[in-house]
This record gives sequence, C-alpha cells and structure tokens, in this order.
Amino acid sequence: MLGNSFDPNRSNLIVGIALAIAVLAFCRFVAALIGAGTEGEVAGALGAFVGGVIGAGGAVLAVYVALSNQRDEDTRKVSAAVRTEVASLVTYAIGAIEICQHIASGVRQMPRKDAGYIMRKLFVEPVVYKAVADRIGLLPHPNATAQFYMRLSEAKAMVESLQMASVEQEHVSAENAATIADSLITALQLAHGILASDGDPRMAEWVGQTMVRQIEECLQSARLSFPNAESFQIPQS
Repeated sequence: MLGNSFDPNRSNLIVGIALAIAVLAFCRFVAALIGAGTEGEVAGALGAFVGGVIGAGGAVLAVYVALSNQRDEDTRKVSAAVRTEVASLVTYAIGAIEICQHIASGVRQMPRKDAGYIMRKLFVEPVVYKAVADRIGLLPHPNATAQFYMRLSEAKAMVESLQMASVEQEHVSAENAATIADSLITALQLAHGILASDGDPRMAEWVGQTMVRQIEECLQSARLSFPNAESFQIPQS
C-alpha cells in the first residue's frame, strides 16, 4: 500500500535530464550561429534554440506535474494508513482507561505483577507508524500524530515500572491508575483531532459514526473518574 512513495532521487534525475536538453540546445545554437553565413541561417539557428528551450521547459513542467501528483497520492496513502492504525489503537486505549477506572474506584484490585494486563493489547509496537515515520510530515496533523504514539509509549513505560518487584506496594493503587489513565486520556484527545479531520469520505463517515463517538463517551466517563487528571486541565480547541 505504501510502496510507491515519493522518490526525490528519481525527480532529480529527470530534472537533470531536462536541464541537459536545454544545455544541448544552447550548444547547438552557438555552433549553428558560428557557422551561419546568412541572416536566414542565423534565424534558423535562433528558431532551433527557442524550440529546444520550449521543449526543455515542457519537459520540466511535465516532471513537476507528475511529481506533484505522486506526492499527493503518497500523502493520501500515508494519511489513510495512519488513521486506520490510530482508530484501531483507540479501541484498545479506551479499554485500558476502563480498567484504570475500575482500579481507581475500587471495583477491582490488580497485583502489581499483573499490571501489564492494563495495556495488554497496546504492548505490540505499531507497524504503520514505524513504516512511515520518515513521512509523518505529509500528514494533516504531524505533531498530534507523533504525540499520540508518544503518550501510548509513556503509558506502557508506567505499566512496566509497576511490574518491578516491590515489597511496599502489592497492588496497583488508585494513584497509579490515575497516572496511567492521564497519558491515555491525552492520547484520546489527540486521536479525536486526527480522526475527525478531513480525509477519505468513507473513512470520515465510519469514524464519525463510531470512533469519535466512542472517544467522546470515554472522555466524559474518564472525567468523572479522574476529575483532577492533568489532561483535563489543558484547554482543548
């Protein structure tokens, strides 16, 4: 899906060829001008030179249009792939927040050694994001996308630290759950902007009907469970 990416080396080669055509046309003009003995020959040399320049200009224009179309296509592919992965991860993040809510409210207790269960579906490294990391700048919201994945990594690191042996604390505390949930809440807030942005109409319709609604419902519920979460103190645009 992401194989036909924008190739600057190929574009430089084609532009170089176009410039070589222009230089060749100029050299031929100079040679013809030196050997010209009449005004008609001079006019013919000038006409050949102008024709060569126009041809080279047309080649450069064709290359520009082709590369612009290729870049637009690459942008659409990268954006669609990342949005699909973000939508999938959002589902798991919502589930993790729900577990944190249960721990914070005292509905369930979780031994620290089992803390990985909170993020069990989010421990797998994202495939698409790593594959297109060098093209994140093509996305409509590159910073929000990078921050989304960083917040997930942050939550994973918190869970991993909780699984380290500790005699003083046997279970995941309400404070631990709130800290993990805070990172996940921020991730959902970022995902809301990513998924609600303009894109493929079919994707936008699906996202609007399902994922965005689920994010909003989860954030409303999380605000009740974690009203002091730092994520809710930041004004959301």
